[in-house]
Amino acid sequence: MISRQWYPQLDIYDTIRRMAMLLRNFEKAPGVERLCIADFFLVTPALLHRTSMTKEVRAQFSQLEIARPNKSYVTLPAPQLLFYKMEPVQKQALTELCGRGLIDMELFNQGKITLSPSGDAIFESKDLYTSVENSISGFLAKKFLALDIMSNMELRSRTGLHRML
Repeated sequence: MISRQWYPQLDIYDTIRRMAMLLRNFEKAPGVERLCIADFFLVTPALLHRTSMTKEVRAQFSQLEIARPNKSYVTLPAPQLLFYKMEPVQKQALTELCGRGLIDMELFNQGKITLSPSGDAIFESKDLYTSVENSISGFLAKKFLALDIMSNMELRSRTGLHRML
């Protein structure tokens, strides 16, 4: 019997679903790099333990009860390596969202990304997301990666992740 292992980090359909969930949680339209970093941490939340956070944000993160990377069954590679491996999948997901009219193209051309009204209608179903994903997504979009909390330079230094788009 041949079996295949599924990696959500490399699945375009799951990436589209995760990005839509994140875009629904951001209060202000993020840039593409910030969205990709948020998607990275949504799919591998254990790696958030390796980032720098303020005391208040760390306390809120602790309430999510996410296991540390060394306490989980799966061994994760270095964050930068996995983020690099996810790049083509994330770019394809954004291309698909844009091509299907699910992204507001006016904002996208200005470097910001948000769902269009039709995209918002498609991804509003609560059945698409688990409660754990919702809580992690809310934490990422409203607390850890919120636009008014840190600049892109600070985001890069706190996470160790950077992408030229």
